Amino acid sequence: MLKQIIEELKKAHSFVLVSHIDPDGDTIGSVLALGLMLEGMGKKVTLFCQDSVPDIYEFLPHASKFKTEIPSTQKFDLGMVLDAGSIKRVGRGIDVLLQAKQVINIDHHSDNTLYGDLNLVKPVSSVAEIIYEFPKALNIKITPAIAQCLMAALMTDTGGFRYSNTTVTTMEIGAALAHAGASPSLIAREVYESKPLPAMQLLAKALGRAKTAKNGKLIWTVISRATMNKLGARDQDAMGVVDSLRSIKGVEVAVVIREYRVGKIKVNLRSKMSVNVSRIAKKLGGGGHPRSSGVVLEGKLSELVEKIVKTIEDNFRA
Repeated sequence: MLKQIIEELKKAHSFVLVSHIDPDGDTIGSVLALGLMLEGMGKKVTLFCQDSVPDIYEFLPHASKFKTEIPSTQKFDLGMVLDAGSIKRVGRGIDVLLQAKQVINIDHHSDNTLYGDLNLVKPVSSVAEIIYEFPKALNIKITPAIAQCLMAALMTDTGGFRYSNTTVTTMEIGAALAHAGASPSLIAREVYESKPLPAMQLLAKALGRAKTAKNGKLIWTVISRATMNKLGARDQDAMGVVDSLRSIKGVEVAVVIREYRVGKIKVNLRSKMSVNVSRIAKKLGGGGHPRSSGVVLEGKLSELVEKIVKTIEDNFRA
């Protein structure tokens, strides 16, 4: 499939690269890296994300080029989606993709619904691992800018190479990107050590309200919109809360139940080693990876929390 996609990239002239909603480092970094590669080939590239790029990724080359709106009159030869297991994950990006003649889906989620005209799905650590294969196939050089974007994607989806999805190949790619000019220390500083005060205050609130079950193997917390507003916290400030919960000794599964929008509840699930949280997420109507999954539900926070926790407890298999 890679060979076929490479041929399509060579033939096409205009591209729109689409990230998923509530973007993370993998979708942002991989889109930017591929965009830089295509621009280096003389292609016309537009980057789209329904939501703004989180502040912690604004340091990446060309991050300011992402658009949140694209005129319906603008047409593209190719639409490419990176890091979205389902077409629903791109939000308004669905309308943008309808403006393209062909859609290519590149992803690493095992439950990907194969919604593209062409689908390249591999169960690796990150989409960055897949995009890393493109320069060689296209016979182009990995510039320092491309390396920096791919390294950010690789590092964030592996938790700084700490998660169980980190393989020997992942580490080899990381080393190669460092040789090509990426700076792991800069990425770590910008992503993990540059949080605004409201984000830290939100984390303190979330930790203070956390509850446990299953002899401490399950931990969850609830974040209301009222709490977010009181602290002056943004949605991106909630990033990392679930990972902090997972880092607690004895915890196997960590869950954050957050009022994402009025009437919309976002559930993030993470596990350390033995519980496949993607199976739990599917029970709730979502999906994802065995160690990292989620779902967005409609309803009132006060009415859904008990149902969500019960579903998780009933399907907890350590």
